[in-house]
Amino acid sequence: MAPDPTAAVKTAFKETGCAKSKTREALETQLVYFPHKGVPTLAWKVIVRGTRPTREWKVYVDAANGKVLEKINLLKDAAGKGRIFDPNPVVKLNNTTLKDRSPIPVAAYSDVTLNALDNTGLLDGDFVSTRRTANRVKKTNLKFQFKRGQRGFKEVMAYFHIDRVQRYIKSLGFNNVLSRAIEVDVAGEAEDNSAYSTVTKSLAFGTGGVDDAEDADIILHEYGHAIQDDQVPGFGASPECGAMGEGFGDYLAASFFESMKAAPLKPCVGT
Repeated sequence: MAPDPTAAVKTAFKETGCAKSKTREALETQLVYFPHKGVPTLAWKVIVRGTRPTREWKVYVDAANGKVLEKINLLKDAAGKGRIFDPNPVVKLNNTTLKDRSPIPVAAYSDVTLNALDNTGLLDGDFVSTRRTANRVKKTNLKFQFKRGQRGFKEVMAYFHIDRVQRYIKSLGFNNVLSRAIEVDVAGEAEDNSAYSTVTKSLAFGTGGVDDAEDADIILHEYGHAIQDDQVPGFGASPECGAMGEGFGDYLAASFFESMKAAPLKPCVGT
């Protein structure tokens, strides 16, 4: 039987990032049968903890070949700090003269709490992950307070706004609507366009003109496509259904942010 407990602990440290913590320890090591893909598999259950940064994980390591069968983050609901547009500077400042290259006043930003981060220092949580974004930002202190133009700002925008609207949906009693972490690429294409992929079940935001992930109206519009595909897989194949899909995305964004907008902007999306 391999690996032995020592090897299993070493694997757990490496796979969870505890190996990079200033201090680390294995709290528990136990030989168990773990239901891997429905098959009872002999495995080492290892619980490890690291400090600076703080990490706590439960890892199941195959006792025969040393592969990780599953790892579970035991630190839940780590809260981070973020800085965002809510939903965008035009709405926040009620200023329709702003352009892509306009200086953005400090008053356009809002400081917010980022819920349910997984404590890895990355923007991964219960309902959003930016793992599809290249060279994504990492902050082990969980302080993601950037401004427009800084790497990481768009990641914070996508994380906060998708997480918040999903929690709002759940507050209405809908617990089975896209209740998973959707993957996001905040610079997925150079065109002035964004899209939801029915193949990868992920979102890609464009960077042409005003970067789409800088506007929460656009973020929620694209998330609307993901919601429809989650409820009715393949929805939108016909021209009529496609039009309904675009309309739903706009409605989700317009209705969610309606109370934040001055009267002339209430019917507008993506200002």
